Amino acid sequence: MVTATSTRQMPVADQLRRTAELDALRLQRALTAAEQAEADNLADRAYHRAWRAMQRDHGAQLAARLVAQAPRTLCPWNTGNAA
Repeated sequence: MVTATSTRQMPVADQLRRTAELDALRLQRALTAAEQAEADNLADRAYHRAWRAMQRDHGAQLAARLVAQAPRTLCPWNTGNAA
């Protein structure tokens, strides 16, 4: 059995493998309380990994858009700071 503390230090590949193992067990029998807690923990971690990846992608898209707009907004004739 893997505890919640050791799950925190488990590499992503091992987390995915363990999730698959728990899913296979769930098809054979009802999970114990500890197994269910571990499955819930792993599902929560997978959700947050996906959420963080989405946030990084959104941030990168926003940064790219701002960089693309920068030449237009920083030109002296657009800002009223022409000498």
